[in-house]
Amino acid sequence: MNRRLPRLNPAGAPHAHKGLILDKFVPVKEGTKDESNFEALAAIARRDSAYPAYKLAYQRWTGWMDARENAVRLQGAVKGRMAIGLGMKGTTEIGCRLHHTYGVPVIPGSSLRGALRAALEASSKKEAEIWKQRADFLFGTQDSAGFARVYDAWWIPEDGRSGLSVDVITTHHQQYYTGNQGAAPTDFDSPIPVHYLTVTGKFYFAIDAPNDSWSKFLEKLLRQALETNGIGAKRAAGYGRFDGWRTP
Repeated sequence: MNRRLPRLNPAGAPHAHKGLILDKFVPVKEGTKDESNFEALAAIARRDSAYPAYKLAYQRWTGWMDARENAVRLQGAVKGRMAIGLGMKGTTEIGCRLHHTYGVPVIPGSSLRGALRAALEASSKKEAEIWKQRADFLFGTQDSAGFARVYDAWWIPEDGRSGLSVDVITTHHQQYYTGNQGAAPTDFDSPIPVHYLTVTGKFYFAIDAPNDSWSKFLEKLLRQALETNGIGAKRAAGYGRFDGWRTP
């Protein structure tokens, strides 16, 4: 017998998983130009991410890292906004990377490893092969693992903060961009705002290094890579840069 299940309302659960809300509870657009997910995304961005369960998990993680030898431990702040996970699938047109268990912002270790490797390989054109060998040693190749273990960067809990902010991309010539033949862009097209979530706040970075010398080298590389190149999408527009470094 088919029975209609009761409709769940995340508004009654202040510490509900933001990733689940984003994936399951944001209204699906029906295709009209005037529709916007702004209010639904703004409600997610207003939710406090510094709830007790995440605070406890964060304390356990940082305590474990503090006890490790030759580990890079660094705190940095997003300079403006960071756009990470935009290509993730979901009910919204643009995704956002959130922690699978706690639903708070997170920077995957795989993304950090790629950013570090790219910064290292671009260090010197004159000695490109030497720097590539160092990158292979630290971060591995398709056939072998590297000697540096790059962990996910955890969002640092701040009471009353979510680490999320609503941003917007405005598409001016939708028909032209989607390949519609004969739909040349004109000044008569109506702009269509597309809202999405970006990340703000501070993060705790951690890397296991082979020894103390490599630890100092990786800390310098991490600062340089995230200050100069940034991480995530829209870096050409200044997103994903970090500053405010401090050692915990």
